[in-house]
Parts: sequence; C-alpha cells; structure tokens
Amino acid sequence: MVLIFVGLSYTLTLVFGGIFISNGDLTVGELVTFVTYLDMLVWPLQAIGWLYNISQRGEVSYKRIESLLAEVNEVNTNLDSNIKAENGRLEYNINNF
Repeated sequence: MVLIFVGLSYTLTLVFGGIFISNGDLTVGELVTFVTYLDMLVWPLQAIGWLYNISQRGEVSYKRIESLLAEVNEVNTNLDSNIKAENGRLEYNINNF
C-alpha cells in the first residue's frame, strides 16, 4: 500500500515537473532537486511504517504465545502410579527402508 503511494508521488512529480519544465516555470535542476528532497522524505516514512508493522506483528505473536502457555495440561501425571521401568535389551529389526 505504501509503495503505491510512493510510486504515485514520483509519477505525479515527473508528470507535473515535465509540464512545468515545458512551460518554462521550472528548470531541470529544480526538478532533480525536488525529486532528491522527495527521496529524503520517503525513506523515513517507509521506515516508520515498517517499524509499526513489525511491532504489530510482534504484539499479535506474543498474544498467541501467551494464550498457548495459558492452556491447562489435560494429561494425568499421577506420580503415585505403580508402573516400573524395566531395563533390558533393545533390539532393532530393520531390514530395509
């Protein structure tokens, strides 16, 4: 969306700058200067938009992680169970893949 406005601003600058140059109201050097100033203005605005976008994505991601960590564990982890672990020989029966 921002790139559309940036491209539109350059297009309008070049179109109207060409009209003003052909009418003699503006020189080529003044148009180049104006485009340079436009470059200086566009980059900080894009950086601010990018920073805002990243911060919003981070906030949404944090809320998702927070809701995931707030989930209740449904697995019964009863420590009084009578299951005993037996140590034994581990056998592999892998013939092919």
